[in-house]
Amino acid sequence: MNTTATPIKSTAHDFSVIALSQEAYMNDVQIEFFRARLLKDRESIESRLAGEIISASEVSSAADPVDRGALEDARASAIHLHEQTRIMMKEINAALARMESGDYGYCLDTGEEIGLDRMMACPTARYSIEAQRRRELRSRMAA
Repeated sequence: MNTTATPIKSTAHDFSVIALSQEAYMNDVQIEFFRARLLKDRESIESRLAGEIISASEVSSAADPVDRGALEDARASAIHLHEQTRIMMKEINAALARMESGDYGYCLDTGEEIGLDRMMACPTARYSIEAQRRRELRSRMAA
């Protein structure tokens, strides 16, 4: 299962959102475009969450030890994918909350515009590319 939000195919509407002048950054049209995209992504993820995890009873009911081992591996993978999906849901919900607060599309570190190109590529982005690079560099140095 893919844990990232399903990419939405680019349309003429997508390009009209990008084409709006930077003076109109994150205007009502752009916010509504991204809100619809995030809600669609969230709906897609919610539909995939149902029935993902193989229950423990399925694992214990397997008579053959090899079958039981295969089911345990499949269950562990499903749990990992489920957790990744839950993380993506949290990111989508956080992005929607930033829309409500007026912070959507602006870097949480610098307050600067993240940019429409980056938001189109990753509508849950919280940081500008430069701020994200700095965070990743600090993280690698601390490790």
